[in-house]
Formats: sequence, structure tokens, C-alpha cells
Amino acid sequence: MKKKKPNKIVDFFAEKGFYIILILCIAAIGISGYVLFFSNPYDNDNDLDLGDNKLGDVLKNDSSPAPTPYEVELQTEIPDYAVRDTEVVMADDEDPIIDDDSVNVIDEDEGKPESVMAEVGNLGDEKGSDAGLTSSISTTDYDTAPVTASFFVWPVNGEIIERFSVDELVFSDTLGDWRVHTGIDIAAGLGTQVCAMGDGKVEDIYTDELMGVTVVIDHGNSVKSVYRNLMDNVVVKVGDTVYAGDVIGGVGQTADNELLDPPHLHLEVIRNGAQIDPCDLLP
Repeated sequence: MKKKKPNKIVDFFAEKGFYIILILCIAAIGISGYVLFFSNPYDNDNDLDLGDNKLGDVLKNDSSPAPTPYEVELQTEIPDYAVRDTEVVMADDEDPIIDDDSVNVIDEDEGKPESVMAEVGNLGDEKGSDAGLTSSISTTDYDTAPVTASFFVWPVNGEIIERFSVDELVFSDTLGDWRVHTGIDIAAGLGTQVCAMGDGKVEDIYTDELMGVTVVIDHGNSVKSVYRNLMDNVVVKVGDTVYAGDVIGGVGQTADNELLDPPHLHLEVIRNGAQIDPCDLLP
């Protein structure tokens, strides 16, 4: 039998093959790491094409400094107070021309302006004229400004059981005589809420010997409303600002000269110092 000739190359790889594969793997890892570490991620060949410009060029050429926090604040802040003194020049048959060079801004440190003045000159005259138009807008302290009623509402819902009468005498069941009736009596149960008939300020609260607990409201424009025969515990005080429909108290039975009448609110209205029929103002 013939002996097989040994193959040295095969034997070599059989004995050393594992180490050779291990060395090749280590070399491959090293080459990959070198390529990744030393390659330029911003290489111009990889730039995103933005028309004629590349993203890398745009980023490299943008030398604008980033705004500081102080600059950002100035860019976004809006001044609280600014007054513009604008000169308006109007030629014949032409629209007004505003001269922006005359716009001035008052420094906030100089205080808040209490009034704003706008001067308009040279109107309707090419050469100008001595006559000018001046308008003034003044600030108003609304906390101390008088409240004026623009409309009125019924203070209670009910039937009028005694009407206003100052020209003719009416008979009083309680007093047993004939006399004028300076208001209207609106039937309402005891404790029924009584509302202000309009915006205004409470001028007076007192107890009248004949008409009982009384509240007076000043509505401005020389108009006042008077609510009589109320309960003792009114819910407003002198100086309070009230609005149409606000509760001021409740229907009581404190008017001695109307004790025999059904429970009601006695309502009076005074305009320019004279008694008038409340129905003239109520809807």
C-alpha cells in the first residue's frame, strides 16, 4: 500500500488557522477605527446641495455673531409709554403727508405723560396760516369720576298700587286725609329684593319718621332715585358705586304713614331738584 504524501500547506493552516483568522479580524477592526476617527464629517463632497450653495459653505461663511441676552431683550421689549408728536402737512386736494422725522419718543424716566397734545398746522393754505387746530386728550381718574346712568330698570317687579300725583290730592287710608303722592308704590312681598334702577353712587341712607328706611342714589345728570319703606338691613353704604340691577336692600314695612297699604316699595325720582314721575324714566 502506497503512503500518502503529506500536504504541508494544509497542515500549516490546520494548526495555525485560528490564529491567522484572529489576526485578520483585529486588523480589520483597526482599519475601520482609523477610517472613522480620521475621516472629516464636513467634507465638501458630502455637503447637502442647496442650489448653487452647499450647506457646508453656508455654515462656514455665516460669521454673524449670536445675539447676547441683552440684545435679545432689546429686540423683543416694547416700551410702555410712547408719545408721537407728528407734523401733518396737507396740500390742496392731496392726502395728508406725515413727516416721520418729527416723531419723538418721550423717555420713560421722564414720567408718564398726563395728557397727549397733537398740533396740526398749515391746513388748506400752501403758505400756511396762523390758525391751527389743537386737540387735547387728558387722562381721567375713573375711580373718582362720577357714575352716570345711561339706562334704568325697575327696582322690583310688581303692580303699581299708588301712582305719582303732585297736581291732584289722593286720599291716605293710613292718615285719613288728602295729600300729594310724590312717588309710586310698587306692590312686593316683605323681604323682596330691591335693586338700583340705574348706575350711580349711594348718596345717603337714613330713617325718615314717616317714610321709614330710605336710600338715595345719585345717577348723575342731576337725577336721583329715592327708595323708601325698606327693611333695616340695607346691603349698601354711603359712597358705594352701584350699577343697574344691583341689590341695595329689601322691601320692609317701616313707613308709618303707609302702614295700612299692602307691602310695597315707595320709589321717588328727583331731577334738577324737582320730583318727577319715576315712570318717565323706567322702561
